[in-house]
Amino acid sequence: MTTMRMATERQGGAAGTDGVAGVTLGTGLLAGPVLMAGYGVVRLAGRGVGDYGPGVWWTVAHLLFLAGVLAFVPVFLGLRGLAGERGAGRVACGVAAWTGLLGAAAVVVQAVIDLGPDSSRRTRRP
Repeated sequence: MTTMRMATERQGGAAGTDGVAGVTLGTGLLAGPVLMAGYGVVRLAGRGVGDYGPGVWWTVAHLLFLAGVLAFVPVFLGLRGLAGERGAGRVACGVAAWTGLLGAAAVVVQAVIDLGPDSSRRTRRP
């Protein structure tokens, strides 16, 4: 039995149906890394053409990165269901889930700052 199926059965749901805003745990596990890789490709392409700073490449890369991080939110929430009802494993999974959610929130704040209207007036990064 897969880890995802075990987690969803412990939570009382069907495998792959738990999620946030229609994104399932399995979708998050697949989409997150793909979107992060897309961010890396766009960032490298923008640097390759010598136009990476506030602008089109910058915006597309940041939006892909933001979507990639948000795709992991159902994964972090699914961590809570991986442990038993009580014990150290439950506490560790809870701490890991909340740490991931806090990190995702920090990335969202940073992306909003980077994509905000002031970003075009900042100096370009090397």
